[in-house]
Amino acid sequence: MKQRRDSIAIVESITDYMKRNDFASSPTSIANKTKLNYNSCREYLQLMTFVQSIPKIKIIKTEKGELYRMDGLLDLPTEKTNESLVNDFGMKLTDSDKLYLGLFEKNITNKEHAIKLGNSQIVKDGLKFRHLEKTPDGRIYLSVLGKTIAIGAKELFGKN
Repeated sequence: MKQRRDSIAIVESITDYMKRNDFASSPTSIANKTKLNYNSCREYLQLMTFVQSIPKIKIIKTEKGELYRMDGLLDLPTEKTNESLVNDFGMKLTDSDKLYLGLFEKNITNKEHAIKLGNSQIVKDGLKFRHLEKTPDGRIYLSVLGKTIAIGAKELFGKN
């Protein structure tokens, strides 16, 4: 008696066959070579073709589990996703998020508004990752990337 294969095994079987053969094959040929039922093979081929037409799905790993989200150019957080990230998955503002948000809200976003911030690890990391910029006289301001992070934190968590 034939043992049932799970969906992943079937997709892998079809994919492996198609990788090994650099020519077009009919569903009948693929079904025969992979020892699949013809109808199952056709359905999996249709499903695999459909999946290729949709954007990639990202997996966001958190301490409490995984979130799945469609990838794409307009992949902006929605109110529902934000609520879930904060409430269900316990996401919290980091100290650097709080710093960037504070600088953004005080408009410390260019050389003219730069301020002295000291030399804490958060400032060092912000400079290293280009979230912060430093003037020649040592004053600090939020970079374009830092502004983007602050705007995202504000959208996700609301006001500081």
